[in-house]
Amino acid sequence: MKKRYITANYKLQILLSEVEGIEIVDIVEKVWKEKTYKDLVFEFPGDKGYEVHYIKEELANGGYKVIDNFNDLKDKRKELINNYYRKKGE
Repeated sequence: MKKRYITANYKLQILLSEVEGIEIVDIVEKVWKEKTYKDLVFEFPGDKGYEVHYIKEELANGGYKVIDNFNDLKDKRKELINNYYRKKGE
């Protein structure tokens, strides 16, 4: 069973892109004070829920001050977004 999680937090999006089997299934654009934000809807295998929860809680508790592989994860996030638009266009 697959689970979903939605977030507009860029750092959390970057960190979640590392979870194996995760993909973006929707992008919701919101405008607030003349600025556009993108909420990414992630879908992941149910057995990865603990990993997503751990990342979310660790970030909320002040963890991940420095992300060693930030550029790699940033590229992975971009790849997930590109895959979403590619599938949407089919």
